[in-house]
Amino acid sequence: MDGRLRVVVEDDGRGLPEGFDLDGGSGLGLTIVRTLVESELGGRLEHGRREDGPGSRFVVDVPVDQ
Repeated sequence: MDGRLRVVVEDDGRGLPEGFDLDGGSGLGLTIVRTLVESELGGRLEHGRREDGPGSRFVVDVPVDQ
């Protein structure tokens, strides 16, 4: 049976700058994470603002074979 692993990371800081674009990010750390999640693990990386207050929210969703 195939499943998924979903990891949500949130903080309560200032949040992402206005107009932040995950696809246009040039930081090395973010590039490494995207490559690992999307290309190597076949998953998805999502980002946005927290729903319940200030801060950022990143979601890593990858397939897992059970």
